[in-house]
Amino acid sequence: MDKRVLFRGSLSELLQGVDTLQLSHKLPLSHETPCKFWTAYWTICGIEGSIPLIHGPAGCARSAKELRHFNAEYCGCPYEMTASTDINEQMVIFGAEMPLRDAILELDEQVHPSIIIVLTTCSSGIIGDDVDAVVENVRDKIQSEILVIKCEGFSGDFRSGYDEAYEALLSLVEPSGNVEKNLANIVGARRGPEPLASPGELPGLMDIYDGLDLKINAVIAQRCSLEQLRKAGDVQVNLSWCTDLGVRLGEMMENRFSTPFAKYGMPYGLTSSILATREIGELIGEEKKAEAFIEKRVADVNPLVKELREELEGKTGIISMGPIRAIHLSRFLSEDLGMNTVIHNVHPYQIKERKKVIQLMLDYGIDPQIIITQSAYTFGEMKSMLSEEEDLREIVQEEPRDVIYFGSAYQFPGVPLVNIDNQESFPHIGFIGVERMYKYIKAALKSYSRPRSPLYWKVLH
Repeated sequence: MDKRVLFRGSLSELLQGVDTLQLSHKLPLSHETPCKFWTAYWTICGIEGSIPLIHGPAGCARSAKELRHFNAEYCGCPYEMTASTDINEQMVIFGAEMPLRDAILELDEQVHPSIIIVLTTCSSGIIGDDVDAVVENVRDKIQSEILVIKCEGFSGDFRSGYDEAYEALLSLVEPSGNVEKNLANIVGARRGPEPLASPGELPGLMDIYDGLDLKINAVIAQRCSLEQLRKAGDVQVNLSWCTDLGVRLGEMMENRFSTPFAKYGMPYGLTSSILATREIGELIGEEKKAEAFIEKRVADVNPLVKELREELEGKTGIISMGPIRAIHLSRFLSEDLGMNTVIHNVHPYQIKERKKVIQLMLDYGIDPQIIITQSAYTFGEMKSMLSEEEDLREIVQEEPRDVIYFGSAYQFPGVPLVNIDNQESFPHIGFIGVERMYKYIKAALKSYSRPRSPLYWKVLH
């Protein structure tokens, strides 16, 4: 196994050496990230009544819109279109400012959206269309609100698309100067509403907010209206959804509108849920209410945590999932359940791109062990899954303690598997998340010894 292990150490050690490690930061071609245009589109597609107008070839709009249109059906939301200026070869030579102007006027006249969001692409960026001038020229001629997001794929990495979109959305905020007590935004969401078939993570957060008598103005930008965005500067506090994206947007709003920001997002487990609740209570001046709510919810879930700890203390939890969620989950397993936690295959690229947020999590005292194996660099989705399962089986064999695997059903290392990707098991966070995790950990411990069907394995892969 040592030949396959490329890094073994703590998260803090990985962060310190991320720029100088001999490990490559490049992802396999089969695992490349989306472009800046995609992430900007994902961020704004949850705005109700909006029409993204893609200033580029029809293929750019076609590739992106599937997510939004799928969400419309899957999440029980009205079908909301995505439009395109359909840039062609002639426009690439002579410019496409007039087609953009015509498209804006046509959408406003025929569809009447609450807001038209113009997103640039590589082609419109290369030919140098003055998109801002076109939009300013038609602004007084249309009834719809209009917004421009500069997100040419070549102009930055995928993460900058989120920033560009959030910056643009903040230009819609119109603070009145009157902060409404007990009103909050949830920031750092994307990709539209949660599927109807899954409760999503929101109930785990809302349980805490309801306990503090907080009302939610907007979830930015999972499913919010233009009116909610305008009012987003009048809230008492901003609350983090995804620690990564939430910190970006929360700090923007803190700097621009002086809105206090509760940074602790994704509170996996009892300890994290208590910390997140206390942070919010302090920011809104409701420390006593926060402590009373904590006392009540701890009484509800502490017996479950105690029972799990008696079963799992001293055992090893191997985690394979997205880096930020994995780091948060490691705190639940180590501090609440007394497990030895190991995160498998947090790619150096992911650490490099999230330095600021990783450091924030280290400041919170979360510093799990990391193992990076060769499977992190394996080309091809199929080969990568098989290689990762092989690596996991070797890690399990080397581990002297009993092992629980927290990942997805794509890997099955022959130990109890808690399927973190199972949407029906959500929410995983907050005090409610403790109850859900208890249920699924207990189920994993009970059923893991059942043989896995070879047919199921073949179908899965």
